[in-house]
Amino acid sequence: MYKINFGDNTVLEIISYYQNGQNNEMVAFTIKGTYEQMLELFSDSVKTENIKVYYNDSFIAEYTRLSTIVSWNINPMEGIVTVTLKEAGIEETVIALQNQVNELNSQINSVVDLDKMTLDEYKNYRQEENKAALAEFLSNSVVTYKDENYGVMEEDQNEMALQLLSYQTIKSAREAELDAIQAKIDAGELVGEANDYATIAEPVLEWHSKKKSCKTFTEQEFLELTYLVKSFVY
Repeated sequence: MYKINFGDNTVLEIISYYQNGQNNEMVAFTIKGTYEQMLELFSDSVKTENIKVYYNDSFIAEYTRLSTIVSWNINPMEGIVTVTLKEAGIEETVIALQNQVNELNSQINSVVDLDKMTLDEYKNYRQEENKAALAEFLSNSVVTYKDENYGVMEEDQNEMALQLLSYQTIKSAREAELDAIQAKIDAGELVGEANDYATIAEPVLEWHSKKKSCKTFTEQEFLELTYLVKSFVY
């Protein structure tokens, strides 16, 4: 059984492979599959940057930069596709690299033309600028509580709010359960302590300072820290 190992470690079983051309500069792979599937695979330059061929797990050959598709031979009745490739020449490689550079430059050096914006577009643009500036500021800021530094980013604020809500929800449910159990104890239906019958565990409130593990907070301490973070941000 033949198989090829692409540059990104994707493995594909193939029916056969052979070299052709005057100097064996082209390689053909015959594969079970559809044209669309094979086109997606062999058009990926990361995959074709390095291709190793194996037969029954024994290494046979290795090819680099087989990024130029020469031809396709498709047999839809049997679901077989043969793709012939060749190594990219220097000129093709330079063009590909230049295209990558141009694409990166267009992303990095994109210019915003404020004069062509509508009023709503301009407002949205400024809002996004302000959001980005605030996020950058908060990412480099901390508040100090009991000699520990805590993050104040939006993610920190949201997670703290969820943590507190979860704690308070479980706490309320546990208190309601304990009250119901205590009522049965008082009525003589149960004997012992309410905690002996509780099914909802006592919740634990935890949070972490910058780059440190979580530690347990009392509800009062957590509220104080939350207030400190909110006061810093707003």
